[in-house]
Amino acid sequence: MIRPLEKSVLTDFIARKDEESVRAALKPYHPFDIANLIPELAPDHQVAVLLALPAKRQAQVFGYLDAEEQLTIVRALSREDLGRLFADMDPDERADLYKRLPEAVREAILPGLAAAEREDVRKLAAYPEGTVGSVMTSAYATLPADITVGEAIARLRREAPNRETIYDAYVVDDARRMVGVVSLRDLLMASDETKVAEVMRREVVKVAAEAPRAEAVRLIREYDLIALPVINGGGVMVGIVTIDDAMDVAEREELERVQKFGGTIALGGPDIDLLNSPFKRIYGARLF
Repeated sequence: MIRPLEKSVLTDFIARKDEESVRAALKPYHPFDIANLIPELAPDHQVAVLLALPAKRQAQVFGYLDAEEQLTIVRALSREDLGRLFADMDPDERADLYKRLPEAVREAILPGLAAAEREDVRKLAAYPEGTVGSVMTSAYATLPADITVGEAIARLRREAPNRETIYDAYVVDDARRMVGVVSLRDLLMASDETKVAEVMRREVVKVAAEAPRAEAVRLIREYDLIALPVINGGGVMVGIVTIDDAMDVAEREELERVQKFGGTIALGGPDIDLLNSPFKRIYGARLF
């Protein structure tokens, strides 16, 4: 947590346009703490804090902001700054934001992305809300079955900075159909000359991209998984759902159940905020 005294010093740095001091002051803090600070600042200071951070850290902090706070920042960023931020975001968070943006902003951002990133955004954003595909990420590690353990570890080391997790790597064929899964622990325990095919597990728990998102939560919970691979109708691997994503889904679905159980869904309107709505409004929705 960023203490009030430090916050006042920080706003002084922002007022003086001293980006280097802002960056240095925020360096010890977790992205979550910085994200909690941003809504407390004036709108122009919010953007100044974000842009003072290194590129990858900007994306991390931005990912902790809620949807409305993200859109507030987006509206204040230049096209160039928004394009750079968008490129550094995790694929699933990038797709979620893309779906919330106005059409004109979407079209302005996409040309600034690499071709692979553009295709990835479109693919992830195409899955209907409420499906597994809408909450999965494409940042996962894959390996071919015919390379050695030594080669596999070297590959994972190179790919690690751009992957959600490398604790499990998914073994796929040339058509990206999954043939097995291997844990980082099993790779480290095997000799370098052993083939990946000899240490991988062929029985893999997986889920269809079109399945309800609650199915991913159930499988991750029941099988105690760090991540759950996702396949499309043709059996091709298209993403993973991480345990973090599953927890977010479970939290949202629990809130929806509470709202329905309490009768706090307004007929013909949006959900009522249980914490901030007047009692009379909640009572009226419950009664009628």
